[in-house]
Amino acid sequence: MFDIFKILSDSLYSDKITSIVRELSSNARDAHIAAGKNDIPFEIHIPVSTNLFSSADSNIFSVKDYGTGLSEEEIYNLYTVYGESNERSSNDCVGGFGIGSKSPFAYTETFNIISRYNGVKTTYSAFINSDGFPSITKVF
Repeated sequence: MFDIFKILSDSLYSDKITSIVRELSSNARDAHIAAGKNDIPFEIHIPVSTNLFSSADSNIFSVKDYGTGLSEEEIYNLYTVYGESNERSSNDCVGGFGIGSKSPFAYTETFNIISRYNGVKTTYSAFINSDGFPSITKVF
């Protein structure tokens, strides 16, 4: 399993940064379609530095959508299991292969996820654990 994860996260994209932007933007668009908010734009923050995941707020890459959010179970499944997708039921969605949400792992070993689900905002940290597999920790 580790070899498949490594291939998909490290070797799948020739232009990793552009691919991350494309994949996460596609997921945001799909979230809007699923929520019936096609006319509302999602937000992208592009950092002023080349380090997409540095600690300074102005240097953090982020994509914010206004979809329904993800439950805790969905966060754990979608961000740690290749092939896991919640977009297969619609022909209107771009995604569905279960790869896009994991695309930041092509560039970094850790990133944050914020989900607003049923009125509750939860922050998670996605990271590569000591065995080389993706893991999630609920931060707050």
